[in-house]
Amino acid sequence: MKIPILCLILFVFAPSVYSQTSPVEYKDLESFRKNGTGEVWRNVVVSPKIKRDELIALAKFLHDKHHGVPFRIFTDDAKFVEFMERDIHYPDPAYTYPEKWASKHYVARIQSTSNDGGRTRQWFLWAVSSAAYKFVRGDGEVIADLD
Repeated sequence: MKIPILCLILFVFAPSVYSQTSPVEYKDLESFRKNGTGEVWRNVVVSPKIKRDELIALAKFLHDKHHGVPFRIFTDDAKFVEFMERDIHYPDPAYTYPEKWASKHYVARIQSTSNDGGRTRQWFLWAVSSAAYKFVRGDGEVIADLD
């Protein structure tokens, strides 16, 4: 009798244990404050071969795991430090934006928006470069609603 009860308990609670695993492999990059004073942005890099459904699943996973935290998603990290330095020190012209790299590898961001003066916020996965518009369905820049 104890074994069936134990199996039932494991069955009921197992999904919460397994839900801690990312649906897509990613690597954390350095987090930083935009302009040195804004909110902290987390940054991750994923495979350049990521598919739309995988990108959305990852965004939902990251949003659930770190609710209220904005993310940037890249498919390469070769010029990430240059990108980060520009963002931290903007508008200082000593730090250049890696335009060509970013247009190819900075594919999406997880960020909130508000239509009521900030009283309520809604989180979305946004396309941010021409390379990411293949993930958008319809008009605009929203890939997926995360709330």
